[in-house]
Amino acid sequence: MYEGYTEALSEEWPKVRIVIDRFHVAKTYRDGVDGLRKQEMKRLKSTLSKEEYKQLKGSLWVVRKRPQDLNSEQKRAQQFLFEYSPDLKTAYELQEQLTDIFDEPISKSIAKTKIRDWMERVSASGVKCFDAFIKTLNRFSNASFST
Repeated sequence: MYEGYTEALSEEWPKVRIVIDRFHVAKTYRDGVDGLRKQEMKRLKSTLSKEEYKQLKGSLWVVRKRPQDLNSEQKRAQQFLFEYSPDLKTAYELQEQLTDIFDEPISKSIAKTKIRDWMERVSASGVKCFDAFIKTLNRFSNASFST
């Protein structure tokens, strides 16, 4: 998905169709959420007491795992983390919504519509952790998301 790579391919083979696998797409949008988590953990370390901060142990996995895959301890840590970081909660929910779209057995046109709707929800939410992902998505939208 790196712009230089895709441009080089297009220059060398102008008729080639560039296909990006789901793993790399998911990694890109999840990296944005993980970056926000790191920022928030840094902020919370300086604002919470040591005891409160201790309750956030395992924050990496409570943001990376699907909700149904969290154990009870991770669910408590997630709830505590989201209580102190509403933006991270919003980002996590948006991340899960996008993953759900990829998991649905739907047509390409319905998927495009749902992804556009998701992008609008991201914009309305005010969270910025998906900006790089959306920029990349828009770069590919001329070929993949045009109407």
